[in-house]
Amino acid sequence: MWAMFDDEGRISVIYQGQPGQTAADLEEIYGNNFIEGASDGSVNWENTWVDGSSLATRTDLFATWDATTVAADGVSEIVLSGLPIPCTVLIDYTHSVEVTDGSLEFTADSPGTYSVVVDEVAYIKQEWSVDAI
Repeated sequence: MWAMFDDEGRISVIYQGQPGQTAADLEEIYGNNFIEGASDGSVNWENTWVDGSSLATRTDLFATWDATTVAADGVSEIVLSGLPIPCTVLIDYTHSVEVTDGSLEFTADSPGTYSVVVDEVAYIKQEWSVDAI
């Protein structure tokens, strides 16, 4: 079994392959990086990533909010702390915020429920819902 991955180590496809096929063969055909993995189905994009030249288990992300609601006034904020440094946080899958200090300060101008997602390659994807009232 083979895992196709990008330059960050993020696995995008698991491929059974043909007998005798090598990573070089697959890279020539598909133009991507490949690494051989276990054939027992334990390797998948949700729980595994490629760390240099070996497969590694994605770890839990233990980030926490100081509150789950925020006033929709554009000034009040809530904080998500314990994030990987650096990382990218997606707000409603449309707006990305680069976090360089391990904390996201979240504000909202309009009432609603906002999706906040962290999907860093070495960590299991985490998603939260934040209510702005």
